[in-house]
Amino acid sequence: MVLVVGSLGFVGGAWGQTTGDYRSFQTGTWSDPTDWQRWNGTTWVTNPSQGYPGQNSGTGNVFIQPGHTISIEISPANAIGSLTVGSSGTNPTLTFNSTTDRTLSVSGDVTVADGTFTVSNANGTNNHTLNIGGNLVVFATLSLNANIANNDFCTVKFNGSSHTISGSGTKSFYNLTFSNNGTVSIASNINDIDGTLSVGTNCMVDPAAGIN
Repeated sequence: MVLVVGSLGFVGGAWGQTTGDYRSFQTGTWSDPTDWQRWNGTTWVTNPSQGYPGQNSGTGNVFIQPGHTISIEISPANAIGSLTVGSSGTNPTLTFNSTTDRTLSVSGDVTVADGTFTVSNANGTNNHTLNIGGNLVVFATLSLNANIANNDFCTVKFNGSSHTISGSGTKSFYNLTFSNNGTVSIASNINDIDGTLSVGTNCMVDPAAGIN
């Protein structure tokens, strides 16, 4: 792990849907609307006219349902409100899987409640990006350095006002960046950072748990 610091300071299941939320309908790709359902305020609509999550503005929570595998092979033009992988049952998988660098931006929280959020091996060298504006909660497996030996990895950037990293699951990163001007609370262990840890000039990090 390489640590890059501007000015590092240390200080001591179920969800209710709202209009614009998405959930996976079946195993498939992020950019295929037929693999998604969207809540219209009354019911879940398959293959919504609004397209895939983040294709247009107004996407709320995106939920990857148990048993489904969704491959991120596009960079949505708009940020999604929040991201939830799994709840209970058969493990779902969300994976960056593209021969081109892709970016997924989440304005709110990212939760890996069950299953795996990972990086697949594709041809060439691919550095994907996950932007997080809220908190990261992992009770299962976040493995975004999974294919660094095969030149596929992900840079995770926290860019909100304050963040908490928590949960009892496995958290493995390649590059991890805290670019916010607030506080980052590391409430549970980070298992691996195989690349670079970068901390913004005005960012305060509260290391309540360990970084391996």
